[in-house]
Amino acid sequence: MISQTATASSTVASQALSSGNSTSTTPAIAPSKTLLITHGEWVAQCKPIINPLDRRASFDGTMYETYGDQVELVQRTVPSQIWTLKTTEDGDTEYISAGWSTVNRIGYFITENSWVDRDIEVVIDADEHLYELKKYSGGVRGIEKAFTLSPMMRQAFEACKLRWSKPKRN
Repeated sequence: MISQTATASSTVASQALSSGNSTSTTPAIAPSKTLLITHGEWVAQCKPIINPLDRRASFDGTMYETYGDQVELVQRTVPSQIWTLKTTEDGDTEYISAGWSTVNRIGYFITENSWVDRDIEVVIDADEHLYELKKYSGGVRGIEKAFTLSPMMRQAFEACKLRWSKPKRN
């Protein structure tokens, strides 16, 4: 049985990620929180395009570099089909965010399907990413207050919560 939270998250995810090849950058919805989705969900829904300039690029040939011909190709792309591979301030965690960014960027992706809402983060490694969020957002409750989790991300989050030990009280 799917919980109301999972149903709401699924609705937000499907609206925030366009199913078609829309060129509109106007959000269909305006969620108050950033949507976290898994890398698998992102690949299935957005369909990253193979880099024609370097088929041996990272992420199964889909990442574009931040310099030269590759970045020029990205810059000529419809803005709503560009995603940025970024790292956290401390450099420990990588994630993908919707749109063009130059801050903490590692590379870019171009997808067949457009994003509709920029408030999306693609979690590459759920354990690592969620642990970092827990550390900086005030624990498990902080994550739940600050982010909307897609159904698959919620499953990963629940699995991580089981492994996070609670501090012992004296």
